[in-house]
Amino acid sequence: FTSSFALLDQLSENRQLLVHGGTGTGKTWHALELAFRHARQGDGCRVLFLTYNKAIADELDRDLPDDYRAELSIRSFHKLCADVCRATGQPFAPQDNLRWWDEQAPEILMAAAAHLREDQKYDALVCDEAQDFLPLWWLALREVMRAKD
Repeated sequence: FTSSFALLDQLSENRQLLVHGGTGTGKTWHALELAFRHARQGDGCRVLFLTYNKAIADELDRDLPDDYRAELSIRSFHKLCADVCRATGQPFAPQDNLRWWDEQAPEILMAAAAHLREDQKYDALVCDEAQDFLPLWWLALREVMRAKD
């Protein structure tokens, strides 16, 4: 994938990218490389790499080099919901039904994010499997991002 990362160099001025392709084409690895690049910018840039699939997020987080852990967080969407609640002392009590995960979890995230300090918010978001994210989830994610001047 190293030579194909040159494509990221060419697209580096784009603030929003949508990349799609078939299974096994390297989208996740390119997204992760983009997250690493944001993390290497320095200046306290906090990066959130988000995916729908918990197993993928857990594996990528487990393999994350220690020297990136301060700048880069790798989470599934629902783990992010739980983590933000935990960080802000807000309750997070999952229920075993789809409506709760699809609608209530992002609403709880929005409410909890209102209690985040600015230094707990993220500067950059890289999302893998974005096609699986519901519209309400995107609204909730805006609340965990630092405001841009």
